[in-house]
Formats: sequence, structure tokens, C-alpha cells
Amino acid sequence: MTKKTSLLFNLLTVLVQNFGHAEVERCLSRMTSGYTNAPRAAPKEKKRSIRAHKAKDFVEKLVSEPGRKDLLLQIAEQFDRKNFLPRIGDVQHFLKMRGHGPISARNRNEAFRALLVAIENLPANDLEKLARESAHMGPSQLGPLSDAIAATRSAIRSEDKAFLEDAIPYDVEKKT
Repeated sequence: MTKKTSLLFNLLTVLVQNFGHAEVERCLSRMTSGYTNAPRAAPKEKKRSIRAHKAKDFVEKLVSEPGRKDLLLQIAEQFDRKNFLPRIGDVQHFLKMRGHGPISARNRNEAFRALLVAIENLPANDLEKLARESAHMGPSQLGPLSDAIAATRSAIRSEDKAFLEDAIPYDVEKKT
């Protein structure tokens, strides 16, 4: 006996004990004949199937210049295969390193829109280089380490600058 069958048997046992076999049988026959006082459950709405937009689709829609479109399609294909910037954090880091502000994207496809805006106006030779090397810009597990190094470097520079400002100026003319 399955769990569902066992549950049904236990429920029917309780009903028969409280209402009697004849009353339970009468209610069951009304239910099978299509008459019931119980409200029917509302039919479930079909969920729309939402197709994830691919990076390639964005390029097809947004870019019209043929030469640039081909290069951007190559980058988009690498992006769709996750060979280029496989995580949303990689996209954010890529954009940050190129001087763009933070993006509020919930997934990689939304992040690609910001990426496309950032790279679509690059000079042709930079775009070619990016298309060629995009397959080698895979997972960057060292991204956080790189950020930490950059932050430390800027902190050291600001300390050096403060030290030099506090130091006594060396006057070359007085020494001679």
C-alpha cells in the first residue's frame, strides 16, 4: 500500500466512523455524478515559457554595422558558451576595469546588455583583439585577489603622497 492509498484509507475510516457508511457512499456517488457542493478549484493558468535571451540575439537586434556586428557576434557566441566572462562578477569586473560604473543585473544575460553598450563603440582594432582573445578571458578566480592588490596599491600610494607632503622640502638652491 502506497502512502497516498494509506492516507486515503485512514481518511475514509474516520469519515465512515463519524458519518456512517451509507452517508459517505451517498456523498461519493454525488461526487462521481458531477454534483457537489464543494467549490471547484480554479483552473491553473499556464505559465508562459520565458525564453532566455541570448547575447547573440541582443547583437542581432541592436547592431546594424556589418563589420562590427560580425566581431560582436563572435564575442556574443563566446559569452553564450560561457567561454568569455562566465560569471556575472566577471562581467562587473570587466566593466569596472574599463571605467564603467556598477551594473544592477540579476543574471548574465542582463549584464551582457551593459557589456554591449560598453564595447560596441570601441575602435575596430580593439574590438578585433577582444574577439580574438575573448576565449582566453575565462573564469577569473583571481579577480578578488586582483581587486585587493589594486586597493592596497592605491592605499600605499596615498600614504607615500602624505609622507612626501609632510617632509621638509629640499631646497636645491640653498645647498650650493
